[in-house]
This record gives sequence, C-alpha cells and structure tokens, in this order.
Amino acid sequence: MFADHVIPFRALPMLAAALAFLFAPAAWAICTAGNPNSNLIETTPTADFGATATDGTVIHIKTSLMWKRCAEGQTWDGTTSSCTGSASALTWQAALAAAKDSTFAGHSDWRLPNVKELQSIVESCGYNPAINQTIFPATPATSNFWSASSYGPDPARAWSVPFNDGFYSVYDKLNDVLHVRLVRGGQSFNSFDLLLGAVTVSKTVAGAAAGSVPAGTNFPIMLTCGATTLGPLNATTATPAVFNSVPVGTCTVTEGTLPTIAGVTWGTPAFNPTQPVSVSAGATTPVTVTNTANVTTYAITKNVSPAGSGAINCDTDPVPHGGGSTCTAMHNVGYAFANWSGDCTGSGTCTLSNVTAAQSVTAHFTVVNKTFTGPTATGTGSATATVTGSGDTCGFAPTPQFVPVNSVPAAPPAGYSFPHGLFEFTLTHCDGTVTLTVTYPSALPAGTVYWKYGPTPGNASPHWYPMSATIAGNTATFNITDGGLGDDDLTVNGTIVDQGGPGVPGAGDAAAIPTLSEWALLLLIGLLGYSGWRLRRRGAF
Repeated sequence: MFADHVIPFRALPMLAAALAFLFAPAAWAICTAGNPNSNLIETTPTADFGATATDGTVIHIKTSLMWKRCAEGQTWDGTTSSCTGSASALTWQAALAAAKDSTFAGHSDWRLPNVKELQSIVESCGYNPAINQTIFPATPATSNFWSASSYGPDPARAWSVPFNDGFYSVYDKLNDVLHVRLVRGGQSFNSFDLLLGAVTVSKTVAGAAAGSVPAGTNFPIMLTCGATTLGPLNATTATPAVFNSVPVGTCTVTEGTLPTIAGVTWGTPAFNPTQPVSVSAGATTPVTVTNTANVTTYAITKNVSPAGSGAINCDTDPVPHGGGSTCTAMHNVGYAFANWSGDCTGSGTCTLSNVTAAQSVTAHFTVVNKTFTGPTATGTGSATATVTGSGDTCGFAPTPQFVPVNSVPAAPPAGYSFPHGLFEFTLTHCDGTVTLTVTYPSALPAGTVYWKYGPTPGNASPHWYPMSATIAGNTATFNITDGGLGDDDLTVNGTIVDQGGPGVPGAGDAAAIPTLSEWALLLLIGLLGYSGWRLRRRGAF
C-alpha cells in the first residue's frame, strides 16, 4: 500500500507517537456514557464543558451553547451535582411553551435546541444513555428528546434525538410525547418558527343583556391541538387572546368557565370560523368568538292551599332580572281567598318587584260555608241559617252559633221572649248586601219581631233594635248590607258581624221568669192542701 510513498525520516518520530496513541487505549479519556466501549474515542469529554457553575447549567466550549444539565421535569441538586425526579414527557408544542416560559438560573431566553445542536452532545463511546453522564446526570437511558427542527417532508412532525443510541428519529408534533432538554445562546436557530402558526381569538358579546357585561371582562380561551391544550388565555372585547408558536394542523377553540355577572345568562358561543380551526405554517388564523348574553329570568313557583281550592295567575312569569310581576289569586267554587305566604304576604295584591332570584308564592283559600245548622241555645231543637247574595265567596266564618239571650249584656226588649235564643255569626268575603234566612224548629207566632243587638249608624253604643224581616211559619228572612244597619263593625270591609233572634210578644223573656223545681212545686201543693184542711176544721166552708 505504501510502496509508492516514501516517508521522510524526520516524520518517523511523529508517526510513531501517533501509532502509539492509536494503539494505547488506556491513554484515552475515560468514556462517561452508558455501557462504555474503551476502544472508542470519547466525543464529548468532560473537559469540553465549563462545568464550574453550580446553578445547573453548563457551557459546551466547542459550540458556546449553554445547556440545562437536567431534563425538563427534573430538579438540579447543586450539593451533589445531580438531577433528581423524573423527566417530563411533553408534546412538541408543550416543549416549545416550556422553553418560552422558563426562567431557569435567571435566564429568560431558553429555547428548544435544533436537531444539530442536540446531536452535538451525543456521546458515541457508549449507549443507554449515549451522553456524558457526568455533565448530564440522570438522563433517561432509553429516551427521545425533541428538537426544534421540523421534518421537511411532513411539517406536522419534528426531528428528535434518541439518547439510547444517538441516531435521528421523527415524531408527530401533536400526538407524541418526548423528553426535553433546553439550551440558550450560540447561533439563533429561529427559522423553524416559520413552520409554526398563530391563532388570534377575538371576543364579542351580543344579546339583550350585552349592556350588563362590564368593559374589560375576561373570557378564558383555550386552544387544543391534538393532545396539547394551550391556555387558558384571557380575551376581552377590546383585547384578543393571542396564541403563538402553534403547530400546524387542526386545532379547536373552546372557552373556560364564563364570568358570573348578575342578570346575565350565557348562551352557546358562536365561532367564526367555526370549529375546528385550521392552523397554517407562518400564518395567523383569526377567530372570533361571540357570546350571547341573555337576560336571566326567574320562575315563579305557584302553590294553592288547600289543593284544588283555586289558582294563581302572574302577569309576568318568568320574571327578568330586576323586573317584577303581579299575581292574582282566583278561587274555585266553594272557596274564598284568604291570604298569601312565601315571597308575598297579606291579603291584598301580590306584587313582586326587583326580582333577582327564583320566587315562590302560596295562595291560601278558605271553604265558603253558606249554610250552618246547629242546636238552639234553649234546647228547642236545631235551626238552620243560609246566606245568599254578595258573591260566591261570601259565607260563614268557622264559628257561627246559637247563644242564649243572657249572653248579651243588656236586658232584652220588654214584652218579648226569645224561645230559640239568638243567632251569633260572622260573614266574610262579602260584597254588598246579603240575605239571611233562618229556619227554626217550630213556627214563629204572629207578631214575632226579629231583634238585633249592636251599634247602629246613628248610635255607636250597642243596643236593641228591630230588624226589617219577613216572618213566615218557622222562617225569618232579612237583609244586611256590609257596613250598614245590622253589621256590628259598621265598616265596608267585606265582613258582616251580627247577633239577633226572633222575639215573640208576651209576658217578657221566658228565660227571665223564675221557675220552681219539681220538689219546690210538690212542697207548695202540700202547703196549699194543709191550709185548706185547717180552714175546714175552723168551719170556713
């Protein structure tokens, strides 16, 4: 081989030294990679790195690049010069974001290395891992690391360097997850950014309640590209959310939890362009998200008690935020409205105003008793009272009764007796004049007058006075007008209070004439008989 070449004599010492070096492995640097091969020259000897810093960074003297000694996800231990914890597995987009957000060791210009830079720290004298383990401790043995270099034939994929053997690989940017080691300084390799895109999301608000949304309200926006989710970033109606370094392909824009605003109910957002969003390399894709701000409305729960007694009608239901409604109670036959409970009280109109929450109202109704039957106070039997007129809600309050004459604090009219006592009652929910018919257990004799006890429009002190009544057989019929003669409260208020009864002309109130007991009567007869016997003995007869 060397027959045609003459080696100068003066070169022999140098050649001998070179041959001695080549065939003297013990004189070479010790291999720091995994599974070292002593027959291979170390390509990244420790001496090539300025490893005097204790902050977890190291400078590769040959390239002037500063590297993080730990993979992302691991923690640098300056005391032991080691990396602890597990290396994170990220998508390509998440790796770019991690580099952008990193401020490790006080530096804010960390970046993802390109494939050539990453290849520069491969140690070829060993494998699993094929890296200088003194400089880069705890590097995962069989792991791929992302580079910033896109794969030319398919920009949706990027180059990686597997540090098990140091060769190149290609992985999908959106769906694959690899380890990451960050670098800074040296030559700027930003051309790969031209293979990324950007998405700008603007926010608009429409709808009836749009004016209730304060300016500057933040809307959380998220961008999902394959297995990577970016954000949330806040967008306002004035400032869009801008997503940079977005991998090309198809992404989806979504919203996080929308702000809570009094009186606003959010509708389904509309997107322009509609989902999904196509991201192109080196271009910005504009997206507008429009939210419909609807006015919040509140339902009115309507209850009636007892069931079947009536119904409730509200003029506005549901009620818009801050609005109002007027509810009306409508009774069924045989019932009368009594009062409200819940978010309305009292017995008047139910008015709901400045409504800011769901409402609940209950209308209470009472049974209308137009007929009452009960025993008379004198034991003559049972009497029946019936009220007609003044609407179908006018009826007896729960406790009408027949009472004795002496329940009245004043003596009854002279020359009249009250064989059936008095009828005491209250009518409620009446409107105008009522007709009252009372049927007694026996006929009322000629000359019977229906007497009433109480105040009159001309005399506020309770007193006896006759009512204009029709007496026929055992029935007395008369009229009373709410607030007029015969109504004890003398007030037009839908309530009539009465107390009176039929007075029969005669010796006076039968209840006021003293009567003798059975034994007293026998004693009187005995005395009369004894007196007659004495008179006969004296010859009086």
